[in-house]
Amino acid sequence: MNNENPRVGCIGAGVLGGAIMRRLIDCGFAPVVWNRDMAARLTSQCGMAWLNAPISGGAPAAREGKMAIMVGGQPDIFERVRPLWDALAGRATLMGSNGAGQATKMINQVLVSTGLAVLAEARAFAERAGIDAAKIPQAPAGVTESFRKMVADGLGDRDNTEMVVFYRTRKA
Repeated sequence: MNNENPRVGCIGAGVLGGAIMRRLIDCGFAPVVWNRDMAARLTSQCGMAWLNAPISGGAPAAREGKMAIMVGGQPDIFERVRPLWDALAGRATLMGSNGAGQATKMINQVLVSTGLAVLAEARAFAERAGIDAAKIPQAPAGVTESFRKMVADGLGDRDNTEMVVFYRTRKA
């Protein structure tokens, strides 16, 4: 990322395959401030609209066309590219102005990572108490299916690579 180069916002602007580019959709992940700055530069220097649209959902959702896209940008531009959203994702949500898609992705990451940390602590607590952690999802009644799946995925597979990062062992 080069925040100092004023031409960086015009990379790719102009003619592509005989069609003049009018919109740039950034599906990457960059700081909110940088994103807002780039959107302003692209509009002022190139006359192009910018949407930031980080994607979430992982490989299974991608294969099924059920990715979630969190978009920041102008509502009219968001609607103009609706066919793209429909082709790529199960859901695309306009979260606000430029940068809002990035901020929402960060919020999503915080929610997921704290959930994983809680699952790791629950697993450690269960093991210290002599409980088979894989049985915990079977016990609570009235738990929503998505929560039950999250708990089962997090507690049921000790080799889950996402859990390894957070799992800590304690000597009894």
